[in-house]
Amino acid sequence: MQQPVIVLLARLIRFFAMVTNVASEADVQSLFASVHTRFQRLDILVNNAGAFDGGPVETLSLEAWNNVISACLTEASSVHGRHFR
Repeated sequence: MQQPVIVLLARLIRFFAMVTNVASEADVQSLFASVHTRFQRLDILVNNAGAFDGGPVETLSLEAWNNVISACLTEASSVHGRHFR
């Protein structure tokens, strides 16, 4: 088990982790439905989504750049925005 999970369990903190494709609205809806079913509320959201296609920024293709911006900004923002709807 990973260290942060062990610490949380030792403190009896209720938590939930779910792999979610933040580019998929259906996945994001499923995530929040699961949280609501288990806890009825959300106190902390750790969004660890991100992408990087490697190399210096100035060498990235437009497609690679758009992938980074999409994963790191657009999709992450939509997950946080979904929480407040």
